[in-house]
Amino acid sequence: MKNLMRAAMVMTMAAMVFTASAQPADGGRRAPRQEQTQKERPTPEQMIDNQVNRMAQEYQLTDEQKNEVKALIEKQRKDQEANRPKDGQRPSMEERMAQMEKSQNEFNAGLKKIMTADQYKKYEEKQAERKKQMEERMKNRPGRGQMPSKN
Repeated sequence: MKNLMRAAMVMTMAAMVFTASAQPADGGRRAPRQEQTQKERPTPEQMIDNQVNRMAQEYQLTDEQKNEVKALIEKQRKDQEANRPKDGQRPSMEERMAQMEKSQNEFNAGLKKIMTADQYKKYEEKQAERKKQMEERMKNRPGRGQMPSKN
């Protein structure tokens, strides 16, 4: 019985040593932020191209529609840049929300002119689905009027 207990303790100790030696040398901490961002961030032009390509794939846009959507996105970006607060200015949350809503409404109106009725209907359905998902995520975030659960 003593030998069995001694063997169990030796096995447990060996398992602990092997487990500890398998851990990263930095204690499992994350790399500093700069090292994490070694991957280059896309340029604004690349981001626009990516957005156009996603939309082209999702809504089966023609080449002409892709060009028009790209121009619309570029216009929206320029408008957003022009409306960005200047030195020291900080618009209220209501003003920012109103500006975002206005920008989105203009974008949607432009898309409605570019897309076919079926494409635009699919776009609206996707937007409604995304909005619902966003509301769910926001509702379930801790610190938004509810205490985080302690599991």
